[in-house]
Amino acid sequence: MNNKPGLLLVANWDSDVGYAWWLIEGFWAKIAEHLGQRYQIYLAYPSISKVPSVIQAAPIELVEYNCKDFSPRNISSHLSWLRKHRIEVIYFTDRPFISPYYPLFRMAGVKHIISHDHTPGERSPSRGWKKLVKILLARSPASVDLAMVTTDYLRQRAMATACIPEHKCKVAANGIAPVQVNRQLSREELGLPLEGRLIVTAARANYYKGIDFAIELFAQVAELHPDCYYLVLGDGPHLDDFKDQAKELSLAERVIFKGRVEGVANYLQHCQIAVHPSKGEVGYCLAILEYMQAGLPVMVPNNPAVCGATRDGVDGLRYQQGDLRDARSKLLRYLDTPDLAREHGLQARQQITQQFSLEQTHNSLLQALRQHL
Repeated sequence: MNNKPGLLLVANWDSDVGYAWWLIEGFWAKIAEHLGQRYQIYLAYPSISKVPSVIQAAPIELVEYNCKDFSPRNISSHLSWLRKHRIEVIYFTDRPFISPYYPLFRMAGVKHIISHDHTPGERSPSRGWKKLVKILLARSPASVDLAMVTTDYLRQRAMATACIPEHKCKVAANGIAPVQVNRQLSREELGLPLEGRLIVTAARANYYKGIDFAIELFAQVAELHPDCYYLVLGDGPHLDDFKDQAKELSLAERVIFKGRVEGVANYLQHCQIAVHPSKGEVGYCLAILEYMQAGLPVMVPNNPAVCGATRDGVDGLRYQQGDLRDARSKLLRYLDTPDLAREHGLQARQQITQQFSLEQTHNSLLQALRQHL
């Protein structure tokens, strides 16, 4: 009989959701690897279809259980489940730092509640009586015991918005693992223009990611640099809108939409400049790290939720968010001076090795958990 207490990892989506959840899956596997001697590790998926290989190889017991669906009518069954599995630690992803359900979890035997926040965007700081209430709640059983975040900006956001005490907030910056690039894959095989420079964005095709802004930006430099193309990697709900926009600007032949692709790095090796015009990210966005790993200079808005990994004038350029004129001048700097673009790209690749490796990310996470638990 297993006498170890339980540590519950909570998934928000089906086991085969994909996208950036590979990073979270890696966190779960490392937690299981390093804390499995002390705890019985459970991973609760709302539904289970295809299980990622990294999870299959980890010492984790999978359960099909919807830990997102909390409501007054089903809280009793949730508490019974926690008691039955002797859960002492819950590790959430992107769940609130303060919840009325957390005191009930504690009554069921949970001793440590952790939430790892990867949600994008800016937040308004709490003020007045709302701030006072949040300060009290953040020091009560209704608050998490540990708030994990991905950047210093998000740490400040957690303290200013949710009023989480400084000692509860820990940073584990996003990181990226080395990738295998097939250097033999030609532009022709990837369906890319055989000649010319490629400006790239890899992101979900929605307005929040700013693809419409980037198309408008490309339109302003296209005539000056007829050798350039704009490559969009990613699918999403507004993909057709962006295709129509390119047609209206007479750029249908020069804006290339590849949809969702496997092996993004194989495409990036043929690109010269990356533009990431998102209105919000988690700071060290994985796409931005992929650009940097590929040796591309990165143009980003000066939004603190987006530009955290980009050192302006060192490995990329920041432009005033929403300002086409400023973005145009920055993009032309790279297009008119290719040597500058190459130098910034080399600096970006070096920065990945020094600061944004996946190993460093895992070490920061495990160190925070060990200190807390």
